[in-house]
Order: sequence, then structure tokens, then C-alpha cells
Amino acid sequence: MGAQLDLILEDAAMLAESADLNLSRSQIETMLRGVVDRHLTKLDRVAHAAKRSAGFDFERERMADKRAFWSYALLDAQGAAAVVRPEDRVRMAAGGLSETDIEAVQHHLMTLRFQDIVPTNQHILGRMVDAVGASPTAMNIDVAQGTYFRGMKLALAEVDRRYGGSRVEDEGFVDRMLLAKSDPPTPILGPEAASHVRQSDPPATEDRSAHSVPMAGFSEFTEHLILQNARDAHWDDKTQRQARSISNLFVKFMLQDQHVESIEALRQHHMGKFVDFLRSDIYQNYGKSPKDEGRTIAELRAVARERPASKRGIAGDTLNRHLTFLAQIFRHAVARGVGTLADIDLIALRSKRQEEACARREAQAAVREGCGHLPDATLQQLRRLGSLERTGTGWSAPAFSLRALFRADPHLLHRLPSRRIVQADGG
Repeated sequence: MGAQLDLILEDAAMLAESADLNLSRSQIETMLRGVVDRHLTKLDRVAHAAKRSAGFDFERERMADKRAFWSYALLDAQGAAAVVRPEDRVRMAAGGLSETDIEAVQHHLMTLRFQDIVPTNQHILGRMVDAVGASPTAMNIDVAQGTYFRGMKLALAEVDRRYGGSRVEDEGFVDRMLLAKSDPPTPILGPEAASHVRQSDPPATEDRSAHSVPMAGFSEFTEHLILQNARDAHWDDKTQRQARSISNLFVKFMLQDQHVESIEALRQHHMGKFVDFLRSDIYQNYGKSPKDEGRTIAELRAVARERPASKRGIAGDTLNRHLTFLAQIFRHAVARGVGTLADIDLIALRSKRQEEACARREAQAAVREGCGHLPDATLQQLRRLGSLERTGTGWSAPAFSLRALFRADPHLLHRLPSRRIVQADGG
């Protein structure tokens, strides 16, 4: 009970109210992710449709995408009034565009403005700002416009994905698929075979695997939680980055090291392995280098082995912060139907030494401040029982006697200052 209260109040401790109306870095990144994701999906569909057409011309379609990319690259660099400058011609020519292609880019920019596609419609930009819980101020709308141009540029840049078959998610896909511990597919009965099934047979058990959520979907729950807390002004930029970082590392570990392909397949021993990894197999300063995000689990272990043993494994308070984030994401996913996560005990994996020391310090501080509200008779009684000691700065309660203190005056908890109160003696 005490540890659960600790978790709840630690969640509350991360709330960061802010009166700043400007978009935060995390909100801008969330908007950018949305633009890139939507347009990658749209462009993929357009490419699939083009490849099915009778007159499909690979080079023509590929070059059309490259011209569109350059149009939005110029819009990203120069804004809605972008034009092709002499230095831009040099860059485009170096990228394989002919003079005809370069003129087509200039014409495309003019067409986008003529058709009122550029600047982007205000209601589109307003929805982007509103989706991250920000106010549609003039500055935020301007930032949304720049973010939209940037997202379009990034989506259009993936020409080789659409017309080259080069997809980053393809690498290792077959290995992950073959290593997945999934049940064999349920055979589909034809009409004739189905007619022989007796009516007295018990109803078939629902195939839960059909409703499984891929492990990569954990990141979607994380992003939704980040967006929710950003809109409510509960998490600042740093908190959002920390939540996203541990979520990405968690998903990477489960896929690459434990070969857990779906969230429903996640079990307690997998979480134990992840905590062991954080405790021993990762270097202390993980996350401070921008290269860490792109490293595989094997590479992270190799980096840790290059360091002395004293520099391996994260500290107890850092581990507890990571587990707090994961617990919040778990609860968010459980509330949306992934009930299996409710069976995983994250509290048991937390750093106890760190928690007990912190709890003892904070409980002692609460007692010192709160005992001033106790009747003199209660103070003297507790002192005689050895549950309180008089000090130069007030009263002190040994950790083992905190339970006796609250038992002597059950209303003390409600009179103590507003801070985190835990049962430091394990009661």
C-alpha cells in the first residue's frame, strides 16, 4: 500500500504547470511526427496505385516525387514565398535534376500558391496546434506552418521507400517473425467442412492472437500519453523526452533481446530481464549521446563493456523514474483494453534501498513539521513510549516507530504538510 501510494504521489510530483502559451519543443515534435506519418501513409498509397496502372513509368513517377520534395525543401527553407535561387539550382543539379526538372519545381511552387495550397489552410494549422493542447496564437500558427512544410519535406524525401523498396522496417523483419512465439494459424473451414461441425460441439474459444497488439504499438500508447499530458500541461519538455526515451529502449529490448512480438505476450520475467539489463548491462550515461537512440541492444552492451564496472548500470533513483514512466504507460494501455499488462508487478522491481532511504528522510521531515500540531499530551505519551525523541530542532521519530506514531494519533496524516508520505517502516 505504501509503495503504491509512493507511485501515485511520484506521478503527481512530475506535474509542471506552465503559463507559457508558446509551443514547447515536445509539442512541435509531436506535430511533426503527425505530419510525417500521415503523408508517408498517403504517399505510399499513391505509389501502390501508380504501380498498378497500365501506363506506369518508374522513372517518371520517381522524378515527380523528387521534384515535389525540392518544392517543399524550398518552402521549409524560405517560407510560403519560396523561389528557386541560383544556389538552389546548383544543389538541385547536383541531386540529379535537369534544367527542365528545375523549371518544373519553380512552376510547382507557383501552382501551389495559385491554388491556395500554400500557405497552408488556417484550419489545418489550427487543428495541428489544438491537437497538442496549445493555444492558437499567431506565433503558434506560424510555427505550425513551418512544421507542416518540414514534415512534408521529410515524407517526400523517402523516394527510395516508395520507388526502390528500401524500407527501414524491413531489416530483420523475417527474423523477428520466425522467432515470434505465436500459435499456429487457425485453419479456415470451407462451407462443406463447416457443415459437418456438430451443433452440440462447444463454442470455439476466441482467438486472442487475432486481437494482439504488436510490441511496436507500445510506442503509440506512449505517444498518446505524452500528448495527453502535454495538453493538460502536466509534463514539461524534459519529462516528455524521458518518457519517450525509456519507452523506445523498452520496445527495442523486448523485440531484439527477448523476441516479444506482441504486448499480450509480455510476462513478468521479461520485465525482470529488462531491469537486469538496466542494472548491469547498460552504461551509466545512456541517453546523453545522440547515438544511443540508434544503437541496438547488442551495441549498447558492447559500449557498456568498454567501461569499468563502476560505470555500468543506472542508479536506483533513475531506475525508479524509468519504472514510474512505464507504470503510467502500462496503466494507460490497460485502460484501453490491453488487460494483460495489469498482471505485471513493476513495484517489486523498483530500487528498494533508494526508496527506503528517500521514504525515511521524507517521513522524518513530515514528522518534524507535523508534530507541532499534536496535543502536548500525545507528544509526551509518544516520548515515554520511545516513539519520539526531542532534538534541538524539534521532534524526531525512528523509522521503526513511525507506525506507532500514526496509530497513537490516526488524524496526524491529515494534519501533516502536503508532501509525499510513505510507510517507511514497511507497515
